[in-house]
Amino acid sequence: MSYSEPKELIRAEQLSDEGKLDEALTLLNNYEQKEGLTNHEKVSCHLLQHQILFWQGKYKELFKHPEQTYKESEGLENNFLKVDSLLIMTRALIKLDRLDEAFDLITQGEELLKIIPQELTKAYKQREAHLAFIKGYFYDRRNNPNDADLSLKHHEHSLAV
Repeated sequence: MSYSEPKELIRAEQLSDEGKLDEALTLLNNYEQKEGLTNHEKVSCHLLQHQILFWQGKYKELFKHPEQTYKESEGLENNFLKVDSLLIMTRALIKLDRLDEAFDLITQGEELLKIIPQELTKAYKQREAHLAFIKGYFYDRRNNPNDADLSLKHHEHSLAV
């Protein structure tokens, strides 16, 4: 069965691409109040909300929600949504200097990627590259001189993918 994005989510993505982040968030907040949304629609809406909050630098507010989104994504066949939830939570944790928690989520994301069929799909490659980038960023933020090589290794892997 093919899934097509609801028009509200498509419009919210367009608004965010245009830099109209508050307008996109309002649209998404109204959309998530609709009755009868599927888990996939809820998760997709929440992921876009989290991405916008990240772009706005609202890391503490952002982190209140992705855990619930991750739990909602548990029953879905699309493991990419689970990975996306972990990526957003990890980025927020790094920005909040909660590095131990961030590293745990990086490890979870790596394990989750291992169980996704490793077809050379664009979606898989995007998540793999994003996770490698975040891991490199993690090592940058840890400010340990011994981590410079690890950071570079993961950033290079991100670019290579």
